[in-house]
Amino acid sequence: LDGDYTLKINGCYKHFDDSICAINDFEHRDHLWEVPYRCLIKSGFSNVITAGRSASGEGYGWDLLRVIPVAILTGQAAGEASCLAIDNNVSIQKVNVKNLQNILEKENVMIHFPDSYVPKDKTVILHGKKSVDVGHF
Repeated sequence: LDGDYTLKINGCYKHFDDSICAINDFEHRDHLWEVPYRCLIKSGFSNVITAGRSASGEGYGWDLLRVIPVAILTGQAAGEASCLAIDNNVSIQKVNVKNLQNILEKENVMIHFPDSYVPKDKTVILHGKKSVDVGHF
């Protein structure tokens, strides 16, 4: 999906108001991302939502979204958002994200990573190289 937001490597350590889960990079220690709800939806498509491998990600951002734990979290968010849309008779874009986040938090989903988890050195390393040096930013 070419979503309303595309997860990219430069989203590392950023907080998003519409985050639906906090994730880590399984290959690189201490790299943290939040996945915005906008990665799962596309304006103009009122009844379409996605998750996992088909969520909006580019380059290494797609690598982060496709792993099973992240696919589970985004799938859970997509399912809950669909229920909210149906229950409130609204399009998937009009789902109240704060309500969605509250539901997910009650289900023990970490919505925002604590700032205390962010390392002092925020250099993003991909396969032994700084991401800015390999063009992934």
